[in-house]
Amino acid sequence: MNTRLTLVFATILAFVGAADVSSPSSAAAPCRDRLGQPIKCVQPMVLKYCRDTYTKEFARCGGPHVERVPPPGH
Repeated sequence: MNTRLTLVFATILAFVGAADVSSPSSAAAPCRDRLGQPIKCVQPMVLKYCRDTYTKEFARCGGPHVERVPPPGH
């Protein structure tokens, strides 16, 4: 009985895995525009600098009242 249950479970996993791999939308173009057309994926800019929200001067990240901002000159 336990062997039969294991076989059924393995068969279900095989079908689910095959369906996921054969999906063309996830493998071919993960990024799409609002119309559904494939586009080049753009990575978001990493915000390394922080500033105080009260004084608007650069501050150490992770403190209270601190927000991440783009680097100076951008």
